[in-house]
Amino acid sequence: MGRFALVLLLLAPAAAAAAPFSLELGFGTGIGWARRSGMYRDDDVLTLRIGRALGRRASIDFGISEDTERIEPAFRLGARWRPFRTEHWSAFLRGELAFVGGSHLGSNYDLLVGVGHFWRLSRWLAAFVETDVVSRTGEVGTLSNRFEAGLTLTAPTFWR
Repeated sequence: MGRFALVLLLLAPAAAAAAPFSLELGFGTGIGWARRSGMYRDDDVLTLRIGRALGRRASIDFGISEDTERIEPAFRLGARWRPFRTEHWSAFLRGELAFVGGSHLGSNYDLLVGVGHFWRLSRWLAAFVETDVVSRTGEVGTLSNRFEAGLTLTAPTFWR
C-alpha cells in the first residue's frame, strides 16, 4: 500500500494542484503627516515579501522591510486580494500589519491599506505598483501615503 501511494504522489501533477507562491521585492517612498512636526517626506523603504495563495484570489504575505535612511527593521504580516485578473495584469488590494523597530522591535506598529496592479512580464516575472495609506502608532503617531513599485517572481499558476 505504501509503495502504491508513493507512486501516485510521484505521478500526480503537484505543481498544478499546489497553491502558487510569490516572491516580491519592492521599493517605496512617500509623504506623511506627524502630530508633532506636521508634513514630512517619508523615508525610502526596501521590502521583501513571500506570498502563499489561498485559493485563486487571496494570499497571505510575510515580509521584512528596512528603512534605507536609518536602522528601522520591520516584520510584516498581511493579506492580498485580487478581485479580478486577466492573462497579463491583475489588480489587488492589500492589508498589512508591520512590527517596526524604531527604538526596539515592536516599538511602533504600521497599519497599511493599499491598492495596486501586477503586470505580467514573462512566465515567472511580474512588475507591480501600489499606493498605500500607512498609519504608524507607538512611540510616534504618523499618517502617510506611500508609493511602492517592484518585481515579483510568481508561479505560472498565479495567472490562472
